[in-house]
Amino acid sequence: MEENQHEVLHQNIAVKGSFDVIVVGGGFAGVCAAVAASRAGADVALIERNGMLGGQAAEVYSMGLDGFIDRNGKHYARGIPWEVLEKTVAEGQSDPMWRMADFEKIANEGLEKGLQEFGVDSRRLANDTYINPNAFRFILSRLVNEAGVALFLETPLTGVLVDGTRIKGIVAAGNYGHFGLRGKVVVDTTPHAGVAAFAGRPFPYFEVYTGSHPRVAGIDVDQLIQYVAENPDDVEIGLVASPSVDILHGLVQQGIPLEMNGFRKPRESAIADDPIYEAIGRGDPPKQCIFFYDRDGCGTYWVGIGYTRLDDPLTFSKTMDHMRANQWLTHKFFRDYVPGFKHAHLMDIHPHIARALRISREASGFTEYDIPWDNIEKGDNRYEDSIARVMGHPHRGQAPNGFQVPYRSLIPKGLEGILVTGKPASRFLHYHGTIAVVGQAAGVAAAVAAQEGVSLRLLDVSNVQEELARQDAVVF
Repeated sequence: MEENQHEVLHQNIAVKGSFDVIVVGGGFAGVCAAVAASRAGADVALIERNGMLGGQAAEVYSMGLDGFIDRNGKHYARGIPWEVLEKTVAEGQSDPMWRMADFEKIANEGLEKGLQEFGVDSRRLANDTYINPNAFRFILSRLVNEAGVALFLETPLTGVLVDGTRIKGIVAAGNYGHFGLRGKVVVDTTPHAGVAAFAGRPFPYFEVYTGSHPRVAGIDVDQLIQYVAENPDDVEIGLVASPSVDILHGLVQQGIPLEMNGFRKPRESAIADDPIYEAIGRGDPPKQCIFFYDRDGCGTYWVGIGYTRLDDPLTFSKTMDHMRANQWLTHKFFRDYVPGFKHAHLMDIHPHIARALRISREASGFTEYDIPWDNIEKGDNRYEDSIARVMGHPHRGQAPNGFQVPYRSLIPKGLEGILVTGKPASRFLHYHGTIAVVGQAAGVAAAVAAQEGVSLRLLDVSNVQEELARQDAVVF
């Protein structure tokens, strides 16, 4: 695609309001940042491009908001993220394990002993515990409104208000044109640091992997369980040692979800009938399909991951189009070739395909501090300006006991008045619970800086740590 430079004519932007803190991105991290800043006493605005809150946490991981509890039972993500999870579960239709488990026992004795009475693998609570996505969105909305946050939905970011290197607010698209919001501090929770990019400081890593979990209803779980039990060499049940019909029915009756991995034989049959089905599945080349049975005749497909670049609009759009086609093909495959799906219906799908920047050991140089790989690997780092302790990714060589995130890793080089979260803050950050914890910390830091009237770089982080402790967050 041909590239050249073109000057856009200057436009006068109407400023619709001024706030202490503006949070960009209404995903899990963004909501936690906005609510935390408001609870710390700031006047807060939250803008979100979609017409709903929750972002990728609601779109992708119906099978658990991961990153709260590690494989040893250590409880990392507390504070507002944990409050969101508890209130979501209280709404019903989520995995009952969240309510049945004794978290104090788990913390003291470990996951295996804490969960052995339920007959499931000890990794379930650490990774695969179903959260109802609509209850999750409802709780996020309720907390935002209870906190008095000014919420702007269906308001995509289109630019920044900037004075030299100082970000003084954002520009967003309304139904009748662009408008501005002034802010003393902007918290950028977009996965790719979109605010910083508009300010001329793009995150230098553009490659992302994409994935989708479209939801399906009308599943005959009895037929599905019968097939799985009769074909153990074809379909594996995650976290269940002996997937007999009785055991699987017992778990389903309790409302406990099932992860099913395989379906190779039906896939081979489908490909023999029509080569178009070669596009579905997971692997390189694709060899298996994954399905999560949530509960009540509903479940979630895992649509194959593809890689793309955020800095190439045409390539990115082609990947998104490919993923949309695979959503329907995956459903069509299960409907026509897997028992239990004959009368299933693909439900409404999220307007955006989830994407996440690649995890890498390479330092990005994007913020004032890159957490060294040695600290991530060993997990014994301690920073005076720590604002969060988060769970490491055990499959990426990271310390199972987690690592600390220092405040200075949230400050982009060359810009004033902005904090970033997610992989722009550290390319090692991964889990949703982890990202939300850092979001809460960024919101508190922004509120303290705005109210004290100090530069983010001169902020006394001990004041941030005190407020985080008051909000029940884990700092050290």
